[in-house]
Order: sequence, then C-alpha cells, then structure tokens
Amino acid sequence: MNAPEGKFLSRKSYRQRRIIDAAKLLPILGIILFFLPLLWGNSPQEAGDKQYTITVTEVAVFIFCVWLFLIFLTFTLGIKLKGIENNVKQYDKSNQSEDSDV
Repeated sequence: MNAPEGKFLSRKSYRQRRIIDAAKLLPILGIILFFLPLLWGNSPQEAGDKQYTITVTEVAVFIFCVWLFLIFLTFTLGIKLKGIENNVKQYDKSNQSEDSDV
C-alpha cells in the first residue's frame, strides 16, 4: 500500500528539517549540560569508609569537556546547514531560469 504523494516529506527535506531542529535545540542542550554540576551537590557518597565529594577541579574539567563538545556539535551542524543553504540556492536558481524561459 502506497501512501498518498502529498502526505509525507521527501527524505532530503525531512533530514534538512531535522538538522535545523537540532541546531535550534543546541543552546538548550548547552544550558542543561552547563548547569548539571549544580545538581551533583557536595553531599557525601558512601565509598567504604571514605566520603567522596566532588571537587571544583572535576567540575571545571566537566564544563571544559561540555564546552568542547558543544563547539564540535556547532561546527558539524554548521557544515550541514551550509550544505542545505547551497542546495536551496541551486534550487532557486534552477526555478528562476525555468520561469524566465516561459
């Protein structure tokens, strides 16, 4: 059973929209990851006889890793979005040339 033509997006268009959605959600992901150490707190956890607390150094390393991860994601999404922009420009140019022929 085939679905009607107009009901579903093409794969290319669907992927482009998901990439744009991911780019829009990236700042929210960053905020959540940056504030995650606040949820860790300094409450001791039982580890045998020792009590373990999270140090400032561990939090700083975590924030630095999150920062690098967000830079990598932004770079990757930027490359994909640039490809989408180029495809749109080519599509617009082809439509304009077809319109001028008419």
